[in-house]
Amino acid sequence: MIKFIPSLLSDIDQIREWTTADPWHQNQKQPEWWLTGSEAYVCGCVQDEVGPVVYIKVEEETEVFRLHCQFGPRKEVNRLRLLLAMRDGLPPLLMHLLSKGKSVVFNSSNPSLIKFMSSKGFRPEPTPVGEYKLCVDPHPKNNS
Repeated sequence: MIKFIPSLLSDIDQIREWTTADPWHQNQKQPEWWLTGSEAYVCGCVQDEVGPVVYIKVEEETEVFRLHCQFGPRKEVNRLRLLLAMRDGLPPLLMHLLSKGKSVVFNSSNPSLIKFMSSKGFRPEPTPVGEYKLCVDPHPKNNS
């Protein structure tokens, strides 16, 4: 069962370890940036029965919600746990955000993440710096 819980000061060491181990986030944000209560629409931790899987932060901009994710390293969060957490945790979060009348975007250069998010309805839009911004289609096709 997937739970969204607050990210707390006691999570700082884990967040620091995860960002240090992440080739896409090594030189980015301080770990406090991921904590519930920092400036954001929402920050938190997605957990499964074993423990934390991913820390999330959603920033509200004028026309969009920007989703940030810090995934646990493979030695702590195997691929199956990550996929199940994303499969079960992402849809309710996206439904809530889209219900506010804004698109949801994220930036990534991680091919695996881009492929997974594309399967959930996100579409690439090249940005000026050559990264990809993926936007959710507010009326995705039902692929059931």
